[in-house]
Amino acid sequence: MGRKRYSSDVGIRDWQRLEPLLMVECTSKWPLSEVVNGILYVLKNGCVWRDVPGDFPPWQTLY
Repeated sequence: MGRKRYSSDVGIRDWQRLEPLLMVECTSKWPLSEVVNGILYVLKNGCVWRDVPGDFPPWQTLY
């Protein structure tokens, strides 16, 4: 991945365990792991959706 890593990010091993549990139809052009990491960033930092750093998918996608 070509973006900065954040403390809220799910690691590769954890993602491999988590991904099979998520039953969603992903219609976004963004990888599901990046969407999940963006959502976790908002939850951990308590920021509003529009304040998500630009290296995550757009806030509308995360929301």
